[in-house]
Amino acid sequence: MPAAAPRIGVMLLAAIERLDDETVPIAEVHRRVATLAGEIGLSRPSYEQVRTLVHEHRHQGLAPTAGRIVLDVALKKRPPRALLDLLEPPEDPK
Repeated sequence: MPAAAPRIGVMLLAAIERLDDETVPIAEVHRRVATLAGEIGLSRPSYEQVRTLVHEHRHQGLAPTAGRIVLDVALKKRPPRALLDLLEPPEDPK
């Protein structure tokens, strides 16, 4: 049995962003993302996780993907440091 509520990786975040267009019900976005996760060997995200991320995407957009950041760096919309920031784990605020 997979671990409960695993962190959703950038591939699935990108899939949610790509599959959601506000005309598709959240349940259908979840089904498509869950199918994709199964096909690429990742844990299927819960409906609640996908619902929360879809709402976030619809209101403000999800975090940029690595591909988006690389493109922005190439187009000089972001500094090269932005890609390193994506790859570095967040600091533990203690």
